[in-house]
Amino acid sequence: EPSKTLQSIVNIRRDSVKLIRNETSPDQYSLEFLLDADAACTIRVVTSVREDGLVSILRDPTVRTWNFKSGLGQIFKVDDLVFIPGAMGPSMFKWGGSSEPVPLVIHVQVDGDYQNHSHTVLAVFEGTGDCFTVKVLKQKQVID
Repeated sequence: EPSKTLQSIVNIRRDSVKLIRNETSPDQYSLEFLLDADAACTIRVVTSVREDGLVSILRDPTVRTWNFKSGLGQIFKVDDLVFIPGAMGPSMFKWGGSSEPVPLVIHVQVDGDYQNHSHTVLAVFEGTGDCFTVKVLKQKQVID
């Protein structure tokens, strides 16, 4: 049976998604990951959103965006996107499936000719006390 190779235009490297502790405010963390993009793209980061409501949230014009040009191994790290995991409720440290809100969603949407291509990472926060990180639960690629 014939097959067709799919081309992923954007990719968040799963093993690179992490929290970086702020040196001057140790209770605050920023998000960092590596991005490979064969075209210009827009990144959105949202918290506490149900998976079935993700599309409408990501189309909301009030959701903050970051634009990246094409390139391999680009580092996403924005100092003013701050998380304080020690102040988060228990729901941010677990996810029970599609009926519950996803604690952290990273979405990359390709701009221009391939605007129907995207990559989404669903994650939870992990840790206790003074050491926190992010655990990627699943990834979704949309290639159209």
